[in-house]
Amino acid sequence: MKRSRSRTLAATAAMTAVTALATLYLSVNTGTALFTLGDAAIFLTAAFFGPLPAAFAGGVGSFIADAAVFPATMWFSLAIKAIEGALAGFGALLARRVATRRGGAAGWAVFVLSTVAAGAWMIAGYYLTNSLWWGSPEAAFANLPNDSVQAAVAVAVAAAVAPAVSKALTSAKIARGKNKNETDGKPVGVHSEQDGSGKKDEDDGRGTDG
Repeated sequence: MKRSRSRTLAATAAMTAVTALATLYLSVNTGTALFTLGDAAIFLTAAFFGPLPAAFAGGVGSFIADAAVFPATMWFSLAIKAIEGALAGFGALLARRVATRRGGAAGWAVFVLSTVAAGAWMIAGYYLTNSLWWGSPEAAFANLPNDSVQAAVAVAVAAAVAPAVSKALTSAKIARGKNKNETDGKPVGVHSEQDGSGKKDEDDGRGTDG
């Protein structure tokens, strides 16, 4: 339990840093839109660690990034991105349940839809923020293309990367389990059966001699 909690805390701290760095330094300028990969980091946190780590990493990571370049919006980002991470994280939990019952493809679809919903919230949240900041809903429309592209890219990255990473992690976990359960090149289960049968023969031998 303590080890699991420590791992979760470490992962949350790491993804908070990744979110901040992705927001600050992983930006793309297409000429018509400028967006960062911070939301993609939030969605990946949601996919692998769930709602609470994603909410923390999204909110605090974005807060740190804004504090470094544009402090005026850092409190807005803290709330908007925390809710975005929580939405995607709860969607990831639901996706796991759906995948268990209906298969991986159905679970993947649920996760993608949850990131779309989380991205829509992010767009709406910043639209309201910009409306308040600029004092005009019409002026806030100017930033909608950037936020829309950023959300779409984040959904695409999470949809493409999360299944591949999950598969790799699962394969690595299975491999570690096999290595742990191997003794002299044979699974422990095989040794147990042989040892058990050998012990039985030995006991039978003692019984006959007696």
